[in-house]
Amino acid sequence: MYTSSAANEKSHPYFHFLIAKSSQRTLSQLDPIAEKLLEFIALENFKGTHLTMMMALDFSKNLTLTQSTLARRIKLLQQMKLINVRICETDRRMKILQLSARASRHFNELSKLITQADLAKPDSI
Repeated sequence: MYTSSAANEKSHPYFHFLIAKSSQRTLSQLDPIAEKLLEFIALENFKGTHLTMMMALDFSKNLTLTQSTLARRIKLLQQMKLINVRICETDRRMKILQLSARASRHFNELSKLITQADLAKPDSI
């Protein structure tokens, strides 16, 4: 049986990452739904997918949210300048969600935090 102690928790690299991540100013302004949506948009952009508004709203099923809730979070991310919403050139009815430069800087900062965590130390569980 695993027993948790303050010493074990302090030496665990993942906790260091979570503490550093929670101190990020951008994330402190987002609720968990908006944060997860931003991560979803970032991942789809990374994969090269042109994520449309409809595809993002369809993601509401995975989060067990209404589409209107997700639409409000998309608007919030846009107001915070974390995403850009552009009109598709081939079909003007489609809106494409893209990470902004600000969001890219945010994810670059998170990447640095991950590499700063001492992941080479084996856990003694």
